[in-house]
Amino acid sequence: MRISRDAVVYAMDKSNSPVMRVPAGTVVTFETVDAFGGQVRETDQPLAALDWSRVNPATRVSTAEVKLVPLRDGFAHFSEHFHVPLKPIIEVIGVDVVKGVSIANPRHADGALLDAEAFFS
Repeated sequence: MRISRDAVVYAMDKSNSPVMRVPAGTVVTFETVDAFGGQVRETDQPLAALDWSRVNPATRVSTAEVKLVPLRDGFAHFSEHFHVPLKPIIEVIGVDVVKGVSIANPRHADGALLDAEAFFS
């Protein structure tokens, strides 16, 4: 299964529909674009030429059937022989207090982004 780079949103809103349903155990490839939505093509391109409503795209959500993975001793235990160390992190939180949606565009007039890795340092 593949989720196309065109399946993006610029605001996290409960009205955004899932792009697909993914059965448990399915391998999914997510195509991504850069933070400027692929708009920057030249190293000397002026920032004023960007469409700021199309920055920080987020891949649309998918609904997935999930397997619960035991967490203990600082590791996620996927199987008897495969353990992944845990590092708690809130990567980015977008807040828009006026519209009540999480935004992806940090230049939005009434919202802000918070990169919260420092909370867990």
